[in-house]
Amino acid sequence: RDHCVTGVQTCALPIWVPSTGQLDAMGPVMAEQRPTNAAPDHPPQRLSAERLQGNTQTQAYTLLGAVRFEDGGPSQRFEGRDVHLDLKGQSGTTALPFTFTRGALQGSGSGLRVLLKQGLAQIENQCRVSQPGETLEAQRCQWNWLTGAVEAHGSVVLRRQANQQESRADELVGSLAQGGSVTISSPGGKVTSRFQIPRQRR
Repeated sequence: RDHCVTGVQTCALPIWVPSTGQLDAMGPVMAEQRPTNAAPDHPPQRLSAERLQGNTQTQAYTLLGAVRFEDGGPSQRFEGRDVHLDLKGQSGTTALPFTFTRGALQGSGSGLRVLLKQGLAQIENQCRVSQPGETLEAQRCQWNWLTGAVEAHGSVVLRRQANQQESRADELVGSLAQGGSVTISSPGGKVTSRFQIPRQRR
């Protein structure tokens, strides 16, 4: 039968050792909370996984199997596998492929590290981030959602629908503007760009 412990629901009784803090919940595991200071009609945040292992004393947990997080307020969603959470350090990591959406922004990769205090998301391999009209691909990249700063490293390709622009470089740095567009530069390097200029009608 379902069992509820501090807001986490599982279909089987979890094994918890109070003296050590060791916790093992066979799952499926489902957690739900409403963000602090959120409006009464704000949708709750939902987290699900196939299994949970961790320690309540160190506040370090591993969400095993398929992991899904949804925040209906800003339309955020994450899907991945085997996610490690450090609640004290306010960080999360996975070494496996994942996808995410944040409004119109979509991304994917393999290997993710999120540092909540710094507002930083780092994609370690096969980085791909897209939004209407633009797509960025690189071996690895990072994004600071507090400052809007964007970095991409290794075989970087930025494609824009406008004029069918394609820019390539070994490294690009830039910023994500409020309107969604990306401004870029290549410090100490070279950017190769290709455009298609529409023909003027006579």
